[in-house]
Amino acid sequence: MRKFVEEEAERFHFSEEDQTTMFQMLERALDKKQLNSKSVVTYDVEQQKILEIKGLVFHKQADGKIAFQITERKANTVRRSKQEPKTVPSAPATQPQQEPKQETPIEQ
Repeated sequence: MRKFVEEEAERFHFSEEDQTTMFQMLERALDKKQLNSKSVVTYDVEQQKILEIKGLVFHKQADGKIAFQITERKANTVRRSKQEPKTVPSAPATQPQQEPKQETPIEQ
C-alpha cells in the first residue's frame, strides 16, 4: 500500500503531508474492509503491486490540502432478506350463493 501511495503521490505531485493523509485514509478503509474485494482493488500478482483502487477520489481544498475518499460502489447483485416463506393464501370458504326464492302467489 505504501508503494501505491508513493507512486500516486509522484504521479499527481502530492506533498508529504498529502501522502500521509492518503495512506491513513487507505489504512482506515482497509480496517473497514472496503479494500478486500477484487472488484475494488486491481492487483498485479507478478509485479506485486496495486495498480488501481476503484472509487478512490481526491479533492483539492481551498487551503491547498487534498482530501481523499473512497466512494461506495453499489453492487449489482440483489440480496434477499430473511423473510418468512411466501405462501399462497387459501381461498376463503364460500358457500354457494342461493338465488332468492320467488314467492308464488297462492291461488284461491
